[in-house]
Amino acid sequence: MKRLLLFLVLALPAFADSPPAWLVLPAPDRPPPTGASQWILHQSLVITQETPTTVRRKIRSAVMPLSNAAVQQCGCALPFTDGAEKLVSAEAWVMSPDGKQCRAFDGNNFLLISREINAWVWDQEKLACFDATTYLQSGWIFAWEIELRSEYGAFDRRWSPGDAQPVRFASLDVIPLPGGSVVWAAYPDALTHPTQAAGGAYHWQVENLPPAPTNVPKALDRDERAVKFYVLPPRLTKMNTPTWADAVRVAREQVDPAIAATPEMSAQAHQLAGAGSLWPRIRPVCESVQREITYLAITIDRDSMAGYRPHPALEVLKNRYGDCKDKAAATCALLHELGVDARVALVNRQAPRTNTLDWPSLWFNHAIVAIRATEPVPAGWPAIRAHGVDYVLFDPTDEQVPLGLLPIEDTGGLALVLADGVDIAVEIPVPAPDLETRQTELRIQLAADGSAAFAIKESLLGLSAALAADSDRTDLLADRTHALERRIQRQVPLISDLVWQSGSGAGTGNWQLEAKFSGQFVGKRFGRSMFFPSDLLSSVPVLEAWDDDLPGWYTLAPRKVVRALHVQLPAGFTVAELPPSWSLHTPAGEGTMTMRAENGEVVGEFSLTVPGGVLSREQYLAARQLLDAARAAERRPMLLRRIEPPPAPPAAKPT
Repeated sequence: MKRLLLFLVLALPAFADSPPAWLVLPAPDRPPPTGASQWILHQSLVITQETPTTVRRKIRSAVMPLSNAAVQQCGCALPFTDGAEKLVSAEAWVMSPDGKQCRAFDGNNFLLISREINAWVWDQEKLACFDATTYLQSGWIFAWEIELRSEYGAFDRRWSPGDAQPVRFASLDVIPLPGGSVVWAAYPDALTHPTQAAGGAYHWQVENLPPAPTNVPKALDRDERAVKFYVLPPRLTKMNTPTWADAVRVAREQVDPAIAATPEMSAQAHQLAGAGSLWPRIRPVCESVQREITYLAITIDRDSMAGYRPHPALEVLKNRYGDCKDKAAATCALLHELGVDARVALVNRQAPRTNTLDWPSLWFNHAIVAIRATEPVPAGWPAIRAHGVDYVLFDPTDEQVPLGLLPIEDTGGLALVLADGVDIAVEIPVPAPDLETRQTELRIQLAADGSAAFAIKESLLGLSAALAADSDRTDLLADRTHALERRIQRQVPLISDLVWQSGSGAGTGNWQLEAKFSGQFVGKRFGRSMFFPSDLLSSVPVLEAWDDDLPGWYTLAPRKVVRALHVQLPAGFTVAELPPSWSLHTPAGEGTMTMRAENGEVVGEFSLTVPGGVLSREQYLAARQLLDAARAAERRPMLLRRIEPPPAPPAAKPT
């Protein structure tokens, strides 16, 4: 029996190690935050510059899972770029809340695996992984520390404390070389007063951070609490901080070699080119790269600038795949062969506030094309001016947006055009709402049993329609047809006999779809009354809630929606009540709705205009209030009532 007990003791994991010296254990009288699944006890980063071109990064973290489900999510999976970064050391600890029971693990217990982002992105990132679930239990602590040696990179670094769970302590230390310095900017005020130590080192520290809010728009571009900094080597001062011109130079060193001309590329460019003036001539070239080059990011190089370096344009055109920078460089190369000056432009897709003019940076996540406008630019096209030169912007990655338009996700932020003389980033304007108007005409023949026959005509008016028609984009027409069909199926019960009457993009400025179909149980009968919905096939967008009061930015697409409704009443019915007229005019937009009965039918007219743009929280909430009011006005049903036949005349009395 004693031997069996001894064996069991030896088989159990040893918990006699010491906790890490940098971790302050939670006080016994301080309970974890209520409502959280985890408590982040420690979150820190130490940046130490070793040479003018290399730094050491020491990342530390400690977390207390507060449920068995949270235990199953505990572990470390730190990404790093294989080649540009080298793993120096890795340690982990699992301990009781008082630290009296602790087990330490060295780097041999970590796994190094390739990071799989998705099927379209293959790069050189690896993950340093440790699975703590075998040793951990609810209420205990898992801590880890990883040190990496990295190339410093071309530009600034950034640190954002906080997490989806509450954070007790977070810190950043930046240590330059002797005689070096740190240039920094921070937001919000809590981070603008770091401690400066001897040798030019800086220390930032924040405590008791609440969890990141979740009930906010998904595409929100948050003004995160963050520190941006440069670490300058000796003999350099703040006057030597990189400029936007330096950013252009560094990026061009990576991009320009990929846009080399070849005879084969010249032949392909001239074969694709259209006829006529500049814009009709280059449109087929632009659309070919959009539609024929599949998006697939494969990064082979292992240095810190690999993410900015496209594959050679000829290689991209031959292989027929590439990511945004590959497609942008290939487009520029083909246009150069036609004598058109086109440049790669760096932007931040869905994150317009990432960069500001007062802080030169290469923190961009997307590449598009800036085409020099040597001929007049059509009205409404996305155009910018950089170093006195007018450019039209084109995104070769987005297959649904032809030349002459720009995805709304690309707008509102800064663009850095990689061209001679450019020494400043420029803002990309958000398009005006009158560039696209969705106009819907809905005619309904209502039957006495609540079923109805529908005829719908939906027109896209303005620049989008004109470009779609001019470019003969049948794929765009199919997408719009499917989108309209989904709206019909979502809002009309039990549809049948759906027939598309036309789907022609003919006619500049008017792109039109028509359909006829039937639906059951559209009108709801209650005795002699029938309720009929007024918001059928409404296209008023829905904006998500933004419940916290933290600042941020949201890019809202401008839009104008016009809807005409004609409901032919069934025989023997009359209008008992119509939704009241509605009108609202605000800085966030304006809308009107009127309903009237005339000649045996109900006629409704609805209009909504939202300027959109990059909206602050206050502007977003105002736009959401406008859209909510518009939907509420549309949602009120009309009340119909069957007309009682006049009573029969009394029978004549016999004489």
